[in-house]
Amino acid sequence: FADCPAIACALHRASSMLARAARSLGRAPLAPAAPPAFAAAMSRRWASFTIYTPFLSDSVPLADGVLGTVEEIHVAPGDSVKENDVVMTIDTHKAALEVRAPAAGKVVKILVEVDDEIQEKKPVIECED
Repeated sequence: FADCPAIACALHRASSMLARAARSLGRAPLAPAAPPAFAAAMSRRWASFTIYTPFLSDSVPLADGVLGTVEEIHVAPGDSVKENDVVMTIDTHKAALEVRAPAAGKVVKILVEVDDEIQEKKPVIECED
């Protein structure tokens, strides 16, 4: 379960609840308080983040679900970004949308290329803290 932080976190919460219940009954815990995979999974989970394309609105219809075309990518793998830096520009045929970094970090991987058609809420850049 080390490869899936959500499962590791759920297992940790469940084992902690079991341990508290056993202690309240005066018994030894039935499960370890923290599964070994939990610490490794959580360190990986919080050491990286993904930048997504913006969501406009439920009331704004998109042609074939396409938000627009990647016009320009302002970063490259290895670049450092600060919170709120513009990392990409998307042409929506009506306006240019700026995709901004939600946090400071280092660009690890760019998941799209210039001229790609992109949808709302799709991952475009992977970063690490």
